[in-house]
Amino acid sequence: MVGGVQLTSISLDDKERNDLLLNHAGAIIYTILPDGAMTYVSANWPRVLGHAAEEVVGHSFSHFVHPDDHPACFAFLGRIVGTGEAEGGIEYRVIHADGRLFWHTSTIIPVKQQDGGIIGYVGVAHDITRLKATEAELHGANQLLAALVVSREAELRQATNEALTAAESEAGRIGQDIHDSLCQDLIGLSRLAETAMPSHDHCDPSSCEALGRIRERAAQLAGVARSYSHSLTLHELEVQTLPEALETLARRTNEMFHTETETNICEDLDFLTHEQSVHLYRIIREALANAVKHAKAAHVWIDLVREPHRLAVSVSNDGIPLVDAALRRDGLGMHQMRMRASLLGGVLDLRYNGRNQTVLELILPLTKEPFL
Repeated sequence: MVGGVQLTSISLDDKERNDLLLNHAGAIIYTILPDGAMTYVSANWPRVLGHAAEEVVGHSFSHFVHPDDHPACFAFLGRIVGTGEAEGGIEYRVIHADGRLFWHTSTIIPVKQQDGGIIGYVGVAHDITRLKATEAELHGANQLLAALVVSREAELRQATNEALTAAESEAGRIGQDIHDSLCQDLIGLSRLAETAMPSHDHCDPSSCEALGRIRERAAQLAGVARSYSHSLTLHELEVQTLPEALETLARRTNEMFHTETETNICEDLDFLTHEQSVHLYRIIREALANAVKHAKAAHVWIDLVREPHRLAVSVSNDGIPLVDAALRRDGLGMHQMRMRASLLGGVLDLRYNGRNQTVLELILPLTKEPFL
C-alpha cells in the first residue's frame, strides 16, 4: 500500500510487455528494409500521423516524407546499410493523412546476430515540430535584431562622421584664421622691428637690443602660429599623397621639437579614398603630438605597412611610459582617434610594450568592400 492506495501487481508476459512499451511510448517505433520499405510501425504512427498501419507497412517511407527531404533520407539509410552502424540526428518532414506537415527526427539501429550479420533495421522517430517552430521564431527574431543592429550602427557611423566632419570644418576655419591674421601680423611685427633698427643712427644699445629681441621673438611666434595653423588644417593632404604628407609631418616635428622621428611608410596606398587618408593622417598626427608634447619622447617611430589582408599602422615612442590608468583614460584626442578608427572599421590599441616604448597601433582589415 502506498499513500493509502492499494497497488495490485499486473502479470504480463514478454509479448504483452513489449506491446505495451511500443504502443504507449512517446516515439514511433518502426522497422525498415535497406530499400526503404516499411515492415512494421507501432500504434503511435496511426495516432500521430493518421495513417492505418496497413497503409504504411509494405510501402516505401518516401510515400510519407516530403519530396524535398527524400535525398537526405535515402542517403541517411544508405550510410547505415553501408557501414552497419547506428546513426541518428536526421531531420525531415512527414506528411499527415490530412496533408499537414510534421517535423521528425530518426535514429536507425541495425539488428545484428552473434556472428555480426544484420537481420533488420529498427528505427525510432520523435516529433520535433514544436522545437522547429521555436527555432524558426528564434531565427526570425535574430534576423530582426541583426537588421536593427545594422541600422543603428549605420546611424551611429553617420552621426560620428558628421560630428568629425563638423570638427574638421571648424578646425580648418580656425587654422585659416590663424594663418591669415595672427601669422601675418607676427611676420609684419618682425619685419617692422628689423626695419626700425638701422633707421636710428643714434639708437640706444638697449633699445636696439630690445628691437632685435622683438624681431626674433615675433619670427619664432610666427613659426609656432604657422605650425598650429598647419595642425588645424590639412594643407599637406590637399597637395601631397598620404606618404608624402606623413614625411612632411615627421620632418616638421623634428625641426620644431628637436626630436628624431623615423618613418617606415609603404607607397602602395592608392586604394585609400581621400576621406580614409584624412582619418589615418589625423590619427597618426595626434599620436605623434602626444608622443612629443606629453611623453617628451626623444625618438618616435611611424610605421604604416600594407600586409596581405590588413593595413598595420603604429606610432611608437621612447618617452615617459604610460601607466595602466593613463592607458585606460581617454582624453578628447584619444576619443577622436577611436572614433576615426571605428569609421575605418579598424581596431585601435594603446599599450606599453615593456621595452621602454609606448605604442599606439591601428589594424585595418583589407576587404574588397570599402571600409568607410
